[in-house]
Amino acid sequence: MDRAQCEALVKGPGKFEGEQPYVPYFWTFYLDGMADDDTDGLLRFDVTDLDRTLWPELGDKVAVYLRERDDGFVVEESDEQDGGLTDEDLSWLRQNHDEMMEPPDDHDENEPYWPDGPDVVMTSIGYVELWADGDVVSGGVRIANILE
Repeated sequence: MDRAQCEALVKGPGKFEGEQPYVPYFWTFYLDGMADDDTDGLLRFDVTDLDRTLWPELGDKVAVYLRERDDGFVVEESDEQDGGLTDEDLSWLRQNHDEMMEPPDDHDENEPYWPDGPDVVMTSIGYVELWADGDVVSGGVRIANILE
């Protein structure tokens, strides 16, 4: 599907109405079984250099998230899903995940571990929890968020 076809699909009434023109482009990948992740109907497509070349409006997005609603419309989920992280940020998080999650040697293993340090802790690639003063204040399917 070329850019002109995608732009026509989002301008007219229908499944992609009002969305960014890259939404039908990524949707075709899903139809071909090529989503990078499909968790509870939330589809994730990792953005490649080729995608950025074809769709400059992607900017520095790391991933595009799509969901098909109950009414059949395909919508892009908030770009907050990836927190606006760069590939460098994600690489750092992946490399430091285990170290960030390790409790100190003197931690009582019968008690929950509340990591100190960053406000956002990756519990696994693809899921993060936002911590504030030892309490989980937000969590969800995300690549990551970094708060400073």
